[in-house]
Amino acid sequence: MMWVLLLFIAGITLILAEVLLPGAICGTLGIICLMGSAGLAIYEFPGQAFWIIMAELVGVFVSIAIGFYVFPKIGLGRKMILANEQNVDDGYVSNVTDESLMDQVATAFTALRPAGTILLGDRRIDAVTTGNFIDEGDSVRIVEVHGNRIVVEPADL
Repeated sequence: MMWVLLLFIAGITLILAEVLLPGAICGTLGIICLMGSAGLAIYEFPGQAFWIIMAELVGVFVSIAIGFYVFPKIGLGRKMILANEQNVDDGYVSNVTDESLMDQVATAFTALRPAGTILLGDRRIDAVTTGNFIDEGDSVRIVEVHGNRIVVEPADL
């Protein structure tokens, strides 16, 4: 009976440790310990198999709930979680939209099928077409600019 409790406690502890050390090693070992605990308990008390399995499952779900909901609220958990955010209002922008590119005429530096590179002056820009294939050297017009996504179409349209 002592081994059943020891394996159960070890399994729950290892599942909780998976929150701190992600990688599935602690969680896998914890599940193996819980299965061993359940196997030994069912061997000792075969008539109580249903209740033993239910107790093991409740233990797993409670340990997961503690790991995800309680741990972030304690001191160590708060130190491990990033507290601030990178908002646009604070000046954090992943891709600046360059509206000055709109309606500019450029040259296809590579074939655009449908993605490729265009040449605007001496500046190379990655671009996609509206669906048309454009050969290298053809003139293109920039019709959309969304962050780093530049959409072009043939200039003669």
